[in-house]
Amino acid sequence: MSARASGRQAQWKLIMFDEVRLETAANSDRSYIVQMCIKNGMACYMSRFVPDINSKLYGFDLIKYCDERIGAICLEHDREDNDVLILGIVIWNAAFLDKGIGNRIIKGYLGNIKDFRKVKLNVREGNGRAIRSYMNIGFRVVGEGEKMNKNDKIKYLSMEYNVDDLKDNFKREWEV
Repeated sequence: MSARASGRQAQWKLIMFDEVRLETAANSDRSYIVQMCIKNGMACYMSRFVPDINSKLYGFDLIKYCDERIGAICLEHDREDNDVLILGIVIWNAAFLDKGIGNRIIKGYLGNIKDFRKVKLNVREGNGRAIRSYMNIGFRVVGEGEKMNKNDKIKYLSMEYNVDDLKDNFKREWEV
């Protein structure tokens, strides 16, 4: 496992392990990400596939295996709390689910966060695989809610990660 400097935001590293890597996403990648999620039946999920166009970004990357785009991850500033980031991740290629890819990439992101105390996310209540994964990383459930998606109500859990909790362990895992 190795990590190299990516040359964009000073604290970020290009995370590489096996053939999986992150590549900085551009605004032009937003529509591609949405199209891939729709094509793969993920449009109804709670995940933030792309950050809000008006939000201040902390990180926005495509997840790639060899040269194939298999997902995306983003961290954006919470509009309500300057010390909080909002996480969104999606892996739309089912062949790469349950391989620990998302888990390792989230850990790499979390290990590089500076000057924030929490990371938040929402996850569909029925997405047990994601909930277990987030909990194994160190997120904890802090609330629940419902959101309308077209004509359906989607129940979700709100989760939080305290940045200082395991940050040093994640950094060590991703350092060169």
